Amino acid sequence: MQHKIFLQNGYLNQKFQVDLDFVKFADYIKKLQLPLNSATEEKKGYSNNVFNIIDKKNKNFIENFANEFKKRNNFIDKVLISPRLLDIGIFKSYYNEDVVKDPTHAMLWHRDLDDFFPQVKVFLPLHKIDARNGTLHYANKNICKENVTLIDDELLKSLNKEDEYRYTNNVRVSNTTFLKYFKESIREFKGDIGDCLFIDSNNCYHRGGQVLEKNLQRNIISSKKVFINY
Repeated sequence: MQHKIFLQNGYLNQKFQVDLDFVKFADYIKKLQLPLNSATEEKKGYSNNVFNIIDKKNKNFIENFANEFKKRNNFIDKVLISPRLLDIGIFKSYYNEDVVKDPTHAMLWHRDLDDFFPQVKVFLPLHKIDARNGTLHYANKNICKENVTLIDDELLKSLNKEDEYRYTNNVRVSNTTFLKYFKESIREFKGDIGDCLFIDSNNCYHRGGQVLEKNLQRNIISSKKVFINY
């Protein structure tokens, strides 16, 4: 039944049993400070992946957790052929006033069309996440066919071709436009520890969660490619 729901909609919400070790890991990530010389990804429209700076003990923990999590959620075996765990991301986001006013890249509606192979991304919050600190938004895959790309004319008009980085938003859609046409198909992933979202990010339009209030942060386990045909 799980795989049928996923194949129909392109996403599936689940819960999992949280143990003390997972709670300790979540607390460790909450307290983790980014190095002073690290670039903040918020300005680029992304979150800071801290996987490479966490200590060996916690890195081993989350790698073991991810492999066990994959085994427990074996409905993926009916969605993809020979799925494998490819990478793990631990993301921290902070408030950035400029990006809140003028979102870019992952904070605009998009699909992961740069990933050639079919995949399923998984999102697991490490604390309570709501509209104030970064709700992930996503839409039913049936709003358009796989070979159809949505074009936002208003967004296109606002882009400066001389700004090469920003101009790549020409394949993305603003939230204003997306709400206008697909409001009924939009879902919000508001969650806490123990919640998880599986999503076909190649076929489902989605946009990353933004921290909208100062002094808040958004900590979440995600993966650029979690399960993939190989």
